[in-house]
Amino acid sequence: MAVPDGVRGPSATVAATLSFLFPGAGQAFARRWRAALVFAVPALLVVLLLASELSQGASHLIGRLFDPWFSLSFILGAIALGAWRVAAVFHAWRAGRRSPLSWLLLPVLLVLIVGMHGYAVVNAAALMGAGDRIFSGEGDILDEPSPTPTISPGASGVIVEPSPTVDPQATVPPGWEDYVDDFVPEPEPQIDYGPAAEYNIADIDEHADGLLNVLLVGIDWKPGRSHRLTDSMIVVSVNSETGAVYMFSFPRDLARFNLYDGGTYNGKLNTFAGFANRNPERYPEGGLQSLSYQVGYLLGVPIDYYAAVDIPGFDTVLRALGRVTITVDKEINDTYTGFHIMPGTHRLTPEQTMMYVRSRKGTSDFARARRQQQVLTALRQEMLKPEQLANLPSIVDAISGVLRTNYPREQIDHLLTLANQVDESPTNTWVFKFPEWAHHPPRSETNGRSLMFLKMDRIEALSIELFGAKSLYSP
Repeated sequence: MAVPDGVRGPSATVAATLSFLFPGAGQAFARRWRAALVFAVPALLVVLLLASELSQGASHLIGRLFDPWFSLSFILGAIALGAWRVAAVFHAWRAGRRSPLSWLLLPVLLVLIVGMHGYAVVNAAALMGAGDRIFSGEGDILDEPSPTPTISPGASGVIVEPSPTVDPQATVPPGWEDYVDDFVPEPEPQIDYGPAAEYNIADIDEHADGLLNVLLVGIDWKPGRSHRLTDSMIVVSVNSETGAVYMFSFPRDLARFNLYDGGTYNGKLNTFAGFANRNPERYPEGGLQSLSYQVGYLLGVPIDYYAAVDIPGFDTVLRALGRVTITVDKEINDTYTGFHIMPGTHRLTPEQTMMYVRSRKGTSDFARARRQQQVLTALRQEMLKPEQLANLPSIVDAISGVLRTNYPREQIDHLLTLANQVDESPTNTWVFKFPEWAHHPPRSETNGRSLMFLKMDRIEALSIELFGAKSLYSP
């Protein structure tokens, strides 16, 4: 029952403010015990549910919001709780002694409630929309930046005509050998006649071996290149029985390998996803899925999922966030890009961070991929800072433009767990490079190109050693 104006009783200003802080508190202040319970119990249940989600970390809640069903429930819950808070504040205000101040305070409290819950709804909707892009598979992340040569089907593969000749006399300035691809143009790849595949990896149930194998891909492009290249390719393998986490890096220059669907690919591994994407008649699954099949075929274990990041697109995410905190373990002095950084913890600008993830000077593909992973972790930590909340919709929108995965959205918790495991020190790591894992012929023998050919007998032995009967190489 409302208290008439001018009649003494509990303050409407205090009662409304208390119910703004928590529904039912103002009613309890006014000694309206039954009304206090009615308003408090539903709100308490919602708070307990939210606390349960937040107890696993803010990143867990954000990850859950990528799930459309959870997001929709969250949005409806936010709207319902907002309406409930409005009702509780108005009821408490009417139950108290109203002063001129209380008449001014009421609309302020109601506007604050609408703004708070509206903000939560907008952010949840942004995450749900971003999830539609991120978890839709490769989408447009491998789209070509410029026209590519036409193709014609061959008897046992796809033959591309014409195949340009690379000048074997092309020179690379001293100290810039890490950037040889920028000086020596790569010919359009071909599939040569070769042995048939021993098995069809695309028909194997990748989830039946008790291993979680995820292919992490960094996609790069810059002016002067006709195609996007998968310049970093790392398989993270998690054994659910032992908890072991293995990481395998496939260098971009690996070439002339047997294909999972028969024949031999005479281009580099970093061109295969783009090549498959341009040849849907042979690779209808798309470039990233085809790359997953190929890498799994070489490693001897099927890949469950892939996650790909468009490296040039990092720039939009970094600009939305501002600076990020990075701990550098080893000095980088890249005379090609002009980037120099000393060991230690740094707050990098977007420009510095882009050079940090793209530099190849004096490091392996694995080290470069680890830096990219390190920046992803830093981005995740930066987005969770309270001061970034106002930018969350623009940050999430930027991320949705650079990240693609076929990981099921309803299993986002598993993906976050994997990310945490990768952030920590893995059980062991391997980089399949020269001289232990690959041959590296001189450029004079490869038409000026920097190529490596895998020692498949060593890869096969490693696969059997690590995965036993689960390895596809196992007798």
